[in-house]
Amino acid sequence: MTIIPATEGYVWLAPHFTDEGPFVDRMPIIAWSIDEDGSSRPVLAAGASPSRRGALLLPDGQVVWPNDEDMRWDTEAEWLEWASCHSWGRAA
Repeated sequence: MTIIPATEGYVWLAPHFTDEGPFVDRMPIIAWSIDEDGSSRPVLAAGASPSRRGALLLPDGQVVWPNDEDMRWDTEAEWLEWASCHSWGRAA
């Protein structure tokens, strides 16, 4: 495994859905962990772990689904609206 510093502006988004409405934890990505097979995972500040239900906010404001760049939204609001309509965004 190799750790490389992240370029500023990448943020991990972790959605939460409550009776009062959705909210998002935003955690800056400080580095990338690159596995031997070439796959990458974000490294978050303070030892936080990226949630499986999160997404990656790019510096240009677009949001992408990890490991599937075909899943892309133009804004965080569009992504959150999509997430709120799909079961992956709800607590099990």
